[in-house]
Amino acid sequence: MTQLFIHEHAQERANDRAAEQALNARFVGMATFMAAWTMLFVALCLAVLALRDPAFGPVLAKALGPGRLAVATTAVIMSSLAMVFRFRWLAIALVSVFLVVQVLLLLAAFDVEALRPRSIALLLTMFHAAHGLVVAVALARSMLTKTPFGAWGIFWHTLMVAWLVICGVLFW
Repeated sequence: MTQLFIHEHAQERANDRAAEQALNARFVGMATFMAAWTMLFVALCLAVLALRDPAFGPVLAKALGPGRLAVATTAVIMSSLAMVFRFRWLAIALVSVFLVVQVLLLLAAFDVEALRPRSIALLLTMFHAAHGLVVAVALARSMLTKTPFGAWGIFWHTLMVAWLVICGVLFW
């Protein structure tokens, strides 16, 4: 009987160690991905700053509408807060609102005649929207399987900071 208990206890400890190693591997993978993503993001921001016309930001902000920018920024900040306080459905709904506004912003900014000066800015916002879509799908999957947001939540918080930087770089 004692040997059975010791064997079960050893098996539980091995399972706990395996689960901890898997969790650590996911976070290391996400950290590596985020480091590479950050390098590309910084390069795009620097390109926008180097190539933009000083009058470009206010013109683009006016064309896109401050209301849309305010809705997108509010949605991304509130979704991060909803994740922190574990309001899962609200977080996913706000992420969806943010992505819809991103699409509207991209459609409003797309002007064939003025595409060249906006191309890097559009690339930057499309790059951000694509990552937001990936996170939205991962969060929805997490909701359906009832697993924690984990590394995807951290990545969404990083995207929130990226959006604030994008607003600063592009629109002011």
